[in-house]
Parts: sequence; structure tokens; C-alpha cells
Amino acid sequence: MIPENETREVKTMKRNMYEINVEIHKSGVKGVPYCVNGKNCNGGEAAEIAYKDALGLVAVKDANGAFDITDDIPELGASVKSKGFTLVNRKLGDTKDAILDAYFEAVHSTSFHYIRIDDSFKKLTAYIMNATEFRTFLQKFGKMEAGRNVIRVKNETAEVVRWLERSAR
Repeated sequence: MIPENETREVKTMKRNMYEINVEIHKSGVKGVPYCVNGKNCNGGEAAEIAYKDALGLVAVKDANGAFDITDDIPELGASVKSKGFTLVNRKLGDTKDAILDAYFEAVHSTSFHYIRIDDSFKKLTAYIMNATEFRTFLQKFGKMEAGRNVIRVKNETAEVVRWLERSAR
């Protein structure tokens, strides 16, 4: 069930913690390093499935809908991201600021949920941001990927975790 404090309106960043109820482990397969409920998937798909299940929603493998048309979690108007994410896999501009401007002008989602899964695969933490907070996160930690003109937050460094923890209420 979706907790009462998880709504479409995000006024300031929040942190919610959940038990993971899906079967999740490392797959050992290159390109799809996780196995969730018997299906190989990438890190973003694993985080999204575990989070949807924790919220009591249908936990299916990510459909990868277009960011400007749909949400990862329509019930919350939410985009879900996790360690190693690429903001969007199409060219939106030639500079970081141009990409961010185009993204936030077009994005369908109104809230942005960054998911951290602990190393034991028993708990996850959702950091729930509004567009302003998510843009700040991307400005601080997103890097332009050479040759593709996309923004990635490739690593979940100690600095990223500290920022998320300090920013969450």
C-alpha cells in the first residue's frame, strides 16, 4: 500500500525506508547484473520492481516508457532512478544546462524517487524529490557522458549518499 506521506505533491525531499519482499540477488550475467523473482534485469529495473512491490503495486519489469509521455509509477507521478542511471537515452542538448532545461521542460513526472538497495538486498531507501531538488542533485552529481551528450549519475559515492541523507527530511 502506498504510504500516506507519498503523494504527488513533494514540497521538500523525504526519505522512506522499506523491507524488500521480492527475491533479489546478483545474477552474474553481464549487462543484467541482478535477478529479481527469477528474471534477469539491470539495476534500475531491480530497484523499480522492489520499490513497486514495497508500495503494494504490481511489481513488473520496467516497461521503459518515454520520460515525456508517462511515469515509472503513474499512481505517484513518479520517475524512479537508482545507482548508475542515465537521465534519458536520447540527445536533448549539447551542454549539461541545455539537457537539464529540455528535460525539465518535457518530463511527465512531478516527483523523482531515487532508490538505494542495501548490500544484503533486505531493505531499500526511497529519497523522494521535487523537480527543483532533483535538478540540484543532477547539477551536483550528474556528468556528461563523452560522445553521447547524455547525463549520468554513474556511481553512488559516499558523497552522493551524504547529500541524500542531509537533504532528506
